[in-house]
Amino acid sequence: MGKLTNARDTAEIASRATTIALPVKGATTIYQGSIVAIDADGYAVPGSKAADLKAAGRAEETVENKGADGEASITVSRGVFIFENSSEGALTAADVLGPCYIEDEETVTKTAEGASVAGLVVRVDAEGVAVEMGFGYSAPGASAAAAAGSGIKKLGDLEDVDLTTGPTDNQVLKYNNSEQKWKAADDATEAV
Repeated sequence: MGKLTNARDTAEIASRATTIALPVKGATTIYQGSIVAIDADGYAVPGSKAADLKAAGRAEETVENKGADGEASITVSRGVFIFENSSEGALTAADVLGPCYIEDEETVTKTAEGASVAGLVVRVDAEGVAVEMGFGYSAPGASAAAAAGSGIKKLGDLEDVDLTTGPTDNQVLKYNNSEQKWKAADDATEAV
């Protein structure tokens, strides 16, 4: 199809699809009120610490699928829900409007390593963590999270950067192929 040349009557799903039905993974029980995620095969599973899940929302019913994948379905709501705050990776007010991650089916955490995004932190207080979920929210890419958690704070900490001769004003890092290292060198462009 091409670009529109006239007005289009675009259908809207009733209630903005805040409630959705998802097929449940075989041999799986999901409890009402828990975090529901979608696994790599597209089936609903209880929230857990795993890197390949998509947060779907909150379970509106308890469903036990004793059969094969997809033999049962579950109603899931998308919205803002209050979950438990992790004791090990506790979220604080400083995390509001940032990502949180699934620790288990009722707990969210600040710890991104090995976990999937639960959603956007809306509030943190004694009641728990209010999380906006089920709308496809994602955090910065895995490589950014890995670099942030790598402990590397300075260029000199990188194995392929040689700063034995300290850089001076208007120098840049240039790659030296024979030494397989980045080294400080004069910039060929105009000084700033």
